[in-house]
Amino acid sequence: MVVKGQGADEFVKDVFKSLPQEYVVVEVGGQRYAFEREYVSYVLDELKLSRVPASPPFLAGMGFHTGTVIPVVDMKVIFGSEKGVSRNEKRKILVIGADGLRAGVMVDGVPEIAEVSGEAVREIEGENKEFVLCFLKYGDEHIPCVDVRALLQYFKERMK
Repeated sequence: MVVKGQGADEFVKDVFKSLPQEYVVVEVGGQRYAFEREYVSYVLDELKLSRVPASPPFLAGMGFHTGTVIPVVDMKVIFGSEKGVSRNEKRKILVIGADGLRAGVMVDGVPEIAEVSGEAVREIEGENKEFVLCFLKYGDEHIPCVDVRALLQYFKERMK
């Protein structure tokens, strides 16, 4: 179906809002965050990391995955919940990518994949948080959705 004319943009937006999207819900320092599923290519239980001298505090190390070396970042440091590398048996590494950039992000756990309709996505009002794209209404919670593009750009700029 092709929609043309006045009101076409609103029609497309309304249709998009009704479609469910998948989000990978993670835990970081006791807080839940969501990553859009389209930007998450792998969820790893472990990855051997090599430390990098004089690296930014958020860089947990470099890891070798699917034939390439990727930076692995501790999200606790990024979100300011704790200092240092996450160390627990539920720890996971999400391999994320967008715009030709890839990185691993270390989180405390991945409790679920959430399917959320566009109607449950709320834009941020007022003060904009640096890495939060929007909030998802999921059950009784409002979960911050991580802006993967902004996060990857931040890593790139600070690891030159």
